[in-house]
Amino acid sequence: MTMIRPAVTYACDTWILSVRDINNFSVFERQILRKIFGPTGSKEGWRIRSNNKLQTLRKEDTVEYIKAQRIKWWGHLNRTEDIELVKKITDWNPTGIRIKGQPKNRWINEVINDLKKVKLGSWIQLVTGEKA
Repeated sequence: MTMIRPAVTYACDTWILSVRDINNFSVFERQILRKIFGPTGSKEGWRIRSNNKLQTLRKEDTVEYIKAQRIKWWGHLNRTEDIELVKKITDWNPTGIRIKGQPKNRWINEVINDLKKVKLGSWIQLVTGEKA
């Protein structure tokens, strides 16, 4: 995982993951772990490791790692000065007419959902200075 995860998750701080992406990461991770640990031997012969066995062997899920990186990047963005270009782009709210259909999920919405899942919703208000 020390060689594969950095290559797979390069620049993951800014990703928005769909359900399809999450499933693809899970499948990819299981395939890699099966290659690394190989088949198991038994009286009947050799067989591939089951998903349950692979879950006990891995330390951290790739999707959870990506979510943690997003939260780290969000914290870094909130600590930067308002004159920084990255901060301006992140806080920018475009004007105009949006396309029809379901709105695209924004990066900041994903970060807020991640923070709610780890029960750090009040931390948002502390960092941004908003009142409840």
